[in-house]
Amino acid sequence: MTPATITEKYAAVWFYSSFFTIFVYSITIILIYIFSISVGNLFTDFHLSLNLPNSEMLWQGLLGILFYQSFFFLGATVFKKNPFFKTLFCIILFLMVVGIITKVLMIWLIGGIEDMNYQWNLGINDFNDLDKLSKSFDLETYKNIAKMTLTSIPVIFWVIAYFKLKTRQI
Repeated sequence: MTPATITEKYAAVWFYSSFFTIFVYSITIILIYIFSISVGNLFTDFHLSLNLPNSEMLWQGLLGILFYQSFFFLGATVFKKNPFFKTLFCIILFLMVVGIITKVLMIWLIGGIEDMNYQWNLGINDFNDLDKLSKSFDLETYKNIAKMTLTSIPVIFWVIAYFKLKTRQI
């Protein structure tokens, strides 16, 4: 047998980790859902039916799984010691930075650049604020940009992990 190349090893690990993660997550969710509905019907008089989630909800769950899986996949190739905890710390840090950027953008889009110095407490208490927000820019455009960015992050992380794995001695 000839030794496997980096590409073959990467493909095997990627397929195994991606599909195994999706499979285990899906089976776990379905079993917990069926168990909770069955126990709920057993002890209450509601008699709920087993309606599985629609395709949009499944797609959103799949994207979320792939998003976090790609973070851990990249973390396993970047960090040599304690990759799980270091990757988890990086995810928390990344989400905090995204939250701060989102807050700054929302303050800027609602109040303008002059309000950025004074208004760090973003609270929408009046529906007029929402009207001002929706008139200042097209929400759908920014929603689509955010979707494209979050959907492309797993692919970007997988490509970075591939090149990082090529330079690493195994």
